[in-house]
Amino acid sequence: MSKSVKVAIVEDDASWTKLLSAELQQETSLLVNTYGTAEDLLADTAFEPQIIVVDYYLNGTVATAMNGMELIRALRVAKPGLPCILLSSKADLTTASKHEELLESLTYDRDKTLRLLADGAFFYFMKNSSAPKKMKTLLLRLTRLIEL
Repeated sequence: MSKSVKVAIVEDDASWTKLLSAELQQETSLLVNTYGTAEDLLADTAFEPQIIVVDYYLNGTVATAMNGMELIRALRVAKPGLPCILLSSKADLTTASKHEELLESLTYDRDKTLRLLADGAFFYFMKNSSAPKKMKTLLLRLTRLIEL
């Protein structure tokens, strides 16, 4: 039996945190911790996530908080290669569709996916009703790659 992959959700919207964590915690292969700000995640030295899911706008509870891209940039320096998945309700649909196509490519080309992750690529999901299930699908695929 494989051990759980640690996933950190960094989201300032309590309803989205609850929705995502409920969907992801259905999988025993995922150990999920949630954080309201990037600073909360960075301060937690006990939990070492293997995958980060982060909202772009993280100033709902603290106006001066880091946003999602600032967190991803900081993690790229501190933990190169850590898969970070960006989530936002305000985004360019062209960008979203490009990343959705990339998600679909995971099914067909594992080597390409490994290269993308090694290069520091992250995925993007627009907050909508299908995002939690798509997120779970992606995380389960990443879990298999992490276990290799």
